[in-house]
Parts: sequence; C-alpha cells; structure tokens
Amino acid sequence: MSDDGAGQGGFAEQLGARAEVADDGSARMSFTVLEEHLNQAGALHGGVLATLVDTAMGAAVRSAVDAGDVPATSQLTVTYLRPGSPAT
Repeated sequence: MSDDGAGQGGFAEQLGARAEVADDGSARMSFTVLEEHLNQAGALHGGVLATLVDTAMGAAVRSAVDAGDVPATSQLTVTYLRPGSPAT
C-alpha cells in the first residue's frame, strides 16, 4: 500500500496532521504546531504528540498488511524525554 499524501481523516486530521507518505512499513507525517496545541507551559501538549505517534504508526502498519486487514492499536505507551518544542 502506498499513500500519496491524502488525509487520514478523523481526529489526527482535525489537529492538522497530514500523512505525507506511507509505504513498506514506514510512514512520514507533517504537522504545523499552532498555539492551540501548546500546554500552559508553552510546550507541545503530550496528547498531541501521542496522537501523532499513533497516527504515524497506524499508517506504517497499514502500508505493510493486506488490504483486508484492519490493524488497531491495543496499547500505546509514550515516554517523554523532554518537552515538545513548538519550534521543531
């Protein structure tokens, strides 16, 4: 399965995340951080980061399975090493 950058729909797209490419078990997303994505400390909200991880992971997995398969995340743990910077 190859993705030409068409939107994934759903929650991630509402946040502004866009799939750039998903092919052969790999995926690349694009996302522009807006003020509404920041927490009160000015860092990118952890829930936004987790959504991006889950969305990219799902696109990568879907690119590597048969068309009839419907993979789903059953558990997701994100360990944050430092705050997400709005500039990166």
